[in-house]
Amino acid sequence: MKRGQATIELLLILVASLIALGVIFSLYSDQVNSSSIAREQSTARVTVDRIVNTANLLYASGAGSKSRILLEVPSSLNLAESGISGKEVNIVLSSGGEIISSADVNIVGDWKRENGGYIFGSYYANLYFDGNVVKLLYDDFEFSTESISLSAEQGTSTSSYFSIRNLSSLNAHFWVSDNFSHSSYATLSMCASCSDFVLANGESKVIDFNISLSSIANGNYSGVFDIIAELSDGESDTNYDKRIVVSVEAFQELGELIIYPQNTSFTADVTDVVEKSFSVCNSSGITIIGLTWGKYSSVDGNMLSWFDIPALDSNGDEITIVNAGDCVLFDLNFSIPIDAESGEYDANFFVEYGDSSFSFANISINVNYVAVPSYTVTYNGNGNTGGSVPVDSNVYDSGDMVVVLDNTGSLVKTSYTFDGWNTAANGSGTDYNGGSSFEIDSNVVLYAQWVPSGGDPYQ
Repeated sequence: MKRGQATIELLLILVASLIALGVIFSLYSDQVNSSSIAREQSTARVTVDRIVNTANLLYASGAGSKSRILLEVPSSLNLAESGISGKEVNIVLSSGGEIISSADVNIVGDWKRENGGYIFGSYYANLYFDGNVVKLLYDDFEFSTESISLSAEQGTSTSSYFSIRNLSSLNAHFWVSDNFSHSSYATLSMCASCSDFVLANGESKVIDFNISLSSIANGNYSGVFDIIAELSDGESDTNYDKRIVVSVEAFQELGELIIYPQNTSFTADVTDVVEKSFSVCNSSGITIIGLTWGKYSSVDGNMLSWFDIPALDSNGDEITIVNAGDCVLFDLNFSIPIDAESGEYDANFFVEYGDSSFSFANISINVNYVAVPSYTVTYNGNGNTGGSVPVDSNVYDSGDMVVVLDNTGSLVKTSYTFDGWNTAANGSGTDYNGGSSFEIDSNVVLYAQWVPSGGDPYQ
């Protein structure tokens, strides 16, 4: 009897313990679930705010600004219902609630996807403001550099390269083009297979290119490679774009003889005469003699006749000798012809030494065509009954002196005598006799003046 009672008591204690453990476990599960939801909400809020705040910062910083941020995306989030639309970023929580925030600028992009599904966890994203919208992009591609700087001597070429690697799990289609517009001085060419290609996951491509410099190239020439990549996950295409800056510095290998400055540009009006100063210098240790001068076409060579060579020193003598370590100064006058139209003109001049070494200078002139006013003088018989008016076929510029013609056509008027010319038909203007002169600043009509026999001038 006592043994059976003890067994029953033990069972009751065991049941009570199990009930207590169930209650404790239920309370713990609720607490864990509540804590998980709180962490999810906090992480989602941080991610949304990070996107919005960075977008606002880039918008305030202006076009071309960019930033890299860390996104934390727990797997419990409902990204299929979440998204970015206009200025609004929202994340739908597993509990059904939403975290929403609005930026000051439109944002274009989506949560990172792969193989048709969303990627969860922590990953970096790049935000870029192009002047209109902020783009949300991911590091699916790797570029070996963001800029390339080269240098080469005039008349030579130089080569370089950059590489592209596809880090995504999808095939990526790439298009590469260059914007390097310096055709008269520097030209860029890429390898034949470098403008359009496809890379699978992990594959890379080397973009080889060459820059050729003309013999008159001088200074820095820059441009860009524009790169567009397209990813397709079977549901939608996503395009990414990147720009790599390339520049080349053209230099001239300095010899014993050199002209300074090597490049001269200025603006002038039609009929101007512009004087520019130059110097020819000897960097060797001996006197250079027997210099000869000349000029030749550069790009168009359409101003070769606008200046005279050889170069003359301050005494008016041709420069044929330059002492060791010395420089000789000289001036050239550039006369802009009256028929020059507006535009850019250019030419080269050079100095050559007996060993065939030479130095040249490039000149370019931007011409403004300014129409020069021209005027005429017309004679009027003012009621003549015979003869003909004189004809002045000259075209006068403003400020020119006009010599008044005599009555060379033997103008007559019945009962009247010719009495010179006047700028008004009724004689109220300025009187002029044949052989007198005046400065012209407008078109002029000179009227014959008639005096009745024995009377006052006739109007």
